[in-house]
Amino acid sequence: MTEIRKKANINSVMLYMNKTDWKRTRAIVTPAFSTKKLKMISPLIERSCDTLVEIFSDISRKNNGAELWRIFGQFSMEVILAT
Repeated sequence: MTEIRKKANINSVMLYMNKTDWKRTRAIVTPAFSTKKLKMISPLIERSCDTLVEIFSDISRKNNGAELWRIFGQFSMEVILAT
């Protein structure tokens, strides 16, 4: 397990942090998820969701298959960049 942690740098993921590091990181990260800030980014995420629905509607109308991993990858990147 330690070899995997070294390679993937899993120790920097909050789930795997020790108690002291977790508390310090949580204190830094928590303000980014306040109600006020989430309300501010909600319309941006909603706009990206609307685009995603349009993409799926187009695919459905055309009866084409789709590579979902690519579509959701683009969606995720759009949300990250918008917020």
